[in-house]
Amino acid sequence: YLRSAKRLKPRQARWALFFARFIFHVTYRPGQKNGKADALSRIHHSCSIPSIPSSILPSKCFLGIIHPVYDKIRTLTATTSLEVNPEGLHITRDRIFVPEEARFDVLHTCHDSPQAGHPGIRATLDLILRQFWWPSVELSVKQYVQSCPTCLRTKVNHTKTAGLLCPLPVPNRPWTQLTMDFIVDLPPSKGFNTIMVVVDRLTKMAHFIPSKKLPTAGETASLFFTHIFRLHGIPDTITTDRGTQFTSKFWKAFCSLLRIQRNLSSSFHPQTNGQTERVNQILEQHLRCYTSFLQDDWLDLLPSAEFSYNSRKHSSIHSSPFYVNYGFHPTAIPNIPVTATVPEATNRLLILKQGF
Repeated sequence: YLRSAKRLKPRQARWALFFARFIFHVTYRPGQKNGKADALSRIHHSCSIPSIPSSILPSKCFLGIIHPVYDKIRTLTATTSLEVNPEGLHITRDRIFVPEEARFDVLHTCHDSPQAGHPGIRATLDLILRQFWWPSVELSVKQYVQSCPTCLRTKVNHTKTAGLLCPLPVPNRPWTQLTMDFIVDLPPSKGFNTIMVVVDRLTKMAHFIPSKKLPTAGETASLFFTHIFRLHGIPDTITTDRGTQFTSKFWKAFCSLLRIQRNLSSSFHPQTNGQTERVNQILEQHLRCYTSFLQDDWLDLLPSAEFSYNSRKHSSIHSSPFYVNYGFHPTAIPNIPVTATVPEATNRLLILKQGF
């Protein structure tokens, strides 16, 4: 209303100027479905009283441990210009500041003493941060606990031993073994919000195919024929996750008729299709670097993202996917002169180059 009204009252005009600084969309939401906002409008503001920490055990249980550390800290920080508590200890971040010369004593007290019990990294850090603090305290605790000889000698490793690597076989020729995945729920860009990613396992070449929604099994088959089959033919195997598109009866029959072997990844184990997962990360990073503030122009950036990925050197094949497929490196868009005989062509190339 504030954007479309022809005449506004002074108060409405002030609100219109205020909201003009923001980019947002106003949608109606019934009160029954807007319970969070209703609860926030009735939030109870109370004055929080900070609790004073108190020790359950009597102080005599800690006299032999804490006081020598306190005395050393008090001596080493005598000339420090920090806030001092009633006990003469310097305070920073509501904790006792520990100088470098006394940090080993604090680590030894909070880790090696019988009252501490040689805890792990997180538990030792929690014990220290209850009273003490110094810069890089987390790194100090990690290095101290990992090098503790008592822990190394007495503690048992509960981590399950890693199994043998079972990599997929190396294909004999390009585009016979593919991997596929989807990047979903992207900000709408010209009606598209999904990207279908297809990668060749031998040459590492990838194709990024936009879709207006997460496709069904039939729509996935259509995208495959439109963008992959016309360029590379029918593959021997396709490795995917266990999405509904790839576990459906249609996709199973589709692959069976084309004599394509389906390789489904293990449940909750994306490392099976790790090649495509890594390409997804590279694509998302490229889009984040070049998309606009509204993030609604990523569709125009897909060609440049695909060109950038396929033309760069891949660490596993020591060459670019484009060179492995075609035997030469692609030519990028050259510098375009401002003065040209056909301005429309110049403007169009400048727009395309911005995407690249």
